[in-house]
Formats: sequence, structure tokens, C-alpha cells
Amino acid sequence: MGWTLVNVAALIPVTNHLSGTRQDVSAFADLEGDLGLLALYLIASWVLAAFCEEVAFRGYLLTRLTDILGPGRLRQLTGVLGSSLLFGMLHTEQGIVGVVAAAMAGAVFCLLRYRCRTLWAPILAHGFDDTIGFTWFYFFGPFYGLW
Repeated sequence: MGWTLVNVAALIPVTNHLSGTRQDVSAFADLEGDLGLLALYLIASWVLAAFCEEVAFRGYLLTRLTDILGPGRLRQLTGVLGSSLLFGMLHTEQGIVGVVAAAMAGAVFCLLRYRCRTLWAPILAHGFDDTIGFTWFYFFGPFYGLW
């Protein structure tokens, strides 16, 4: 919940203004007002995004990068940056704003992984972030930040 608030209150609006563009959410245009599609998106986001992406990026990739780079804070930071940048690039269909937002979310999810010492923390954070976003889109349509 906290990450979602930071995302819509600061990160997305700042990125919108700096890039002169908005996050491309046109792929979700049919979601507004369609309860069946919302249910499908929520199921898919929990299974494919929250679970599968977190297992791949925070469970496998971050762990392998840390293994390859070795111990130490700088090497750990390099692993976080590398996995987060790749995670951001997975969201190129959302434009530069989506890539930046996803990369920053990836870094937050890495921090949760390290802080809580479990993969379930980023899985839950990712799932709830997507749930809030899709539910908002269902009720109100596209949202480009608080300002």
C-alpha cells in the first residue's frame, strides 16, 4: 500500500513531467467497468505477475547475480540494480514512464526480499500493487498520478 502511494503521488507524476509523456495504459482500456475482465486480470496478475515475475526476478535472477558477484554491499546493490533494470525493461509496452515505474518497483521488491528474508514479501507487495491499480482502473479508468 505504501509503495503504491509513493508511486502515484511522486514517482509517476515526476516521470510524466520529466519525460513529457504519460504511462501507456492503453492495453487496459477494456477493463473500465468490465467486472469479468477485472476478475480475469486479478487472477492473472496474482499468478503471472506477482508470483511468476517475483520468482523469476527476485527469487532466481537476484539470487544468481548475488552468487556471481559475491558478498558485499556494493555487489548486492549491483544485483538489485541489474535485476530491477531488467524488470523495468519487461514493461516497455507502457513507455518510458512504465519502464521507470517498474524498475523502481523492482528495486523496492528487492529491498523487501532482503529485509523480510522471504520471497513472499515481494510477491504480496507486487500482487497488492497490481490489485489496487486494476481495481482503480475498473472503477475510474486511466490514472496518471496525483498531480
